[in-house]
Amino acid sequence: MFPILFHVGPFTLHTYGLMVALGFLAALKITQRQFPRFSLPIDRLDSTVLFLMFFGLLGARLMYFAVDDFTQLKADPLSFFRVWEGGLVFYGGVLVDLLVLLILARVYAVPFLSFTDVFAAPLFLGHALGRLGCFAAGCCYGRPTDLFWGVSFTHPATLAPRFVSLHPTQIYEFLGNGALFLAAYGLGFRRPARGILTAFYAFSYGLFRFLMEFLRGDDRGEFWHGISPSQWVSLGLIVLGGGLYLYAKKNDTR
Repeated sequence: MFPILFHVGPFTLHTYGLMVALGFLAALKITQRQFPRFSLPIDRLDSTVLFLMFFGLLGARLMYFAVDDFTQLKADPLSFFRVWEGGLVFYGGVLVDLLVLLILARVYAVPFLSFTDVFAAPLFLGHALGRLGCFAAGCCYGRPTDLFWGVSFTHPATLAPRFVSLHPTQIYEFLGNGALFLAAYGLGFRRPARGILTAFYAFSYGLFRFLMEFLRGDDRGEFWHGISPSQWVSLGLIVLGGGLYLYAKKNDTR
C-alpha cells in the first residue's frame, strides 16, 4: 500500500526494507531470550545470527532470481543488491540457513536440533513482520477476488496489479505466522523433546504455505504436475516434520 515511507535527499526509506529489518530485530530479541533456555552458549549467538542473516539473504535472493530465470539479473546485475525493492524468496533463505546451522553445530559442538529448535518460534515472528513489508510493497500478492475484504493496490510504485481487487495473501501470512509463533513460543516453555519444535515448524508452516500458494497471484515459477516450486518444498517440509516428530518422540533426550 505504501512502498515508500519518505525521501530525504538521495535517501529513500522503503517500507519493505524497514519491516524486514524490524522482523529480524524482533526475531533476534526472542532468540536472545531462548538461547540459555535451550542450553546453547550465549557467546555464540552474535556470530550465529550474523551468519544466518548474511547467508539467509543470499539464499532468498538467489532463489528469487532462479525462479525468474535470472532474466532480470542479466539485464541489471546491480538489482541483486536492491533487496529493499522486494524479491526475497523465503524458502531459499531457510534452505541455505539450514545448511549453515548444520555447519555451525559441528563447529560449536552443539546438537543440531537444539540449534534449529531455538530458531523455530523467532522465525515465525520475523516472517510475520516481513509479510507486512510485502503488503506495503505489493509483492507476494494474491489472486483476484470478489470477497469484500479484497484489497486494491493503487500506489504507482506498487509491485501488484493496480486497481484490481486481490486476496490480501500478505495479511493472511502475517496472521498465520503470528498464530504459529504464539503456538511455538508457548510450546517451548513446556520443554519438549529435542527436535519437536523443529518438527512443529516444518509441518505446520509447510501445510500452511502449501494451502496459501493456491491464493497467490504473483509469478510462482514453473509448475510441475500443477504444483508450484514452493508447494513442492512445502510437501517436503510436511514429510520432514512428520518424520522428525516420530524420531524426536522415540529419542526423547530430556
